[in-house]
Formats: sequence, C-alpha cells, structure tokens
Amino acid sequence: MTGTNSTKKIAIDKILHFCVCMLLAMSWGCMVIHIQRYKVIACGFLFAMIIGLLKELYDSMTGGKFDWEDIIADFVGAIMGSAFMFCVFYFV
Repeated sequence: MTGTNSTKKIAIDKILHFCVCMLLAMSWGCMVIHIQRYKVIACGFLFAMIIGLLKELYDSMTGGKFDWEDIIADFVGAIMGSAFMFCVFYFV
C-alpha cells in the first residue's frame, strides 16, 4: 500500500509542476503584453523555466534532490502556457 501512496504523491508533484509553470508562462505573458508578441511568448516561457530551475536548485541545496522529471514537467507546462498565449495573441 505504501508504494501506491508514494506513486500518487509523485504524480501529484508532477501535475503541480506542470500547472504552476503553465500559469507562470501565461501570467508573465499578460504582464509584458506591451512588447512584441513573439517576445511575450518567449518571456513567459523563460520566466517559467527559470522559476522551475531555481526551485530545483533550492531543493538540491536544502537536502532534497534535483529532479529532472520535475524539470520536464516544468518544461511541458511552460510550453503549454506559451502555446496558450500564442493562441490568445494570434487567433483572438
């Protein structure tokens, strides 16, 4: 039973990484809307990835481990948030 609970915690952690980076990419894109559209998308992506990387570095410096799977979840979330911003800017 403990293996199942542990797996569920890991899955929830990855979902949280995905969601937070997606929201960061979208919100940063909304905050810097005054610059060119493609730069807004790039800024949102980079902002989300920087926060994700800093979080993993913090984890590794405070006794945790640097988790590449979290970075992948961050990357996918940042891509999805940037794709959403692309749709907002180009199709609406």
